[in-house]
Amino acid sequence: FPEALRDHLREDDDFEMFPELEQIDPPPRHIPAYIADLIYRRVIGWKRSGLIDGDELRIIDTEVRELMEICGGCERIRRTRLSPSYRLFVRHCITLYLCTLPWGLVEEFNFWTVPMTVIMAYFMIGIEVIAHSVEEPFGLDEDDLDLDGLCITIRSTVNEILDRFGKQTDNPT
Repeated sequence: FPEALRDHLREDDDFEMFPELEQIDPPPRHIPAYIADLIYRRVIGWKRSGLIDGDELRIIDTEVRELMEICGGCERIRRTRLSPSYRLFVRHCITLYLCTLPWGLVEEFNFWTVPMTVIMAYFMIGIEVIAHSVEEPFGLDEDDLDLDGLCITIRSTVNEILDRFGKQTDNPT
């Protein structure tokens, strides 16, 4: 699921990691939701075969729902952009500020007005560039979230839990 969500958020749903999904006709458009559905089906099968009871079913159901809530939250972050009018307004404010800044500094700084204005312009424009970069946190840029690292951590944690669960069912003490 974590890898499917990562690829979905990066709009990289090319079935590279899940080749068996390509065989489905039509292939799922939302792979994380499809995987959550597969988890639900497997859990229901476990319930029907008596591997888990009703309480365990409710616990697992809560966890699978949480997966989809996380997916929905990430999609909202990805799809909610700053409005173009807001971005344009901020750019106009920065431009106006930087154009009027030298007039406010000239009496105090004299010939240092130009270097001070350049320094202020660097920081103000930098803030705008950073805001644009932060708007898409799920990409592959250096400033983006380390989704690959998160997937590795989640996979190792889940494998550790499953290994421990397997040992408990093999040797109940």
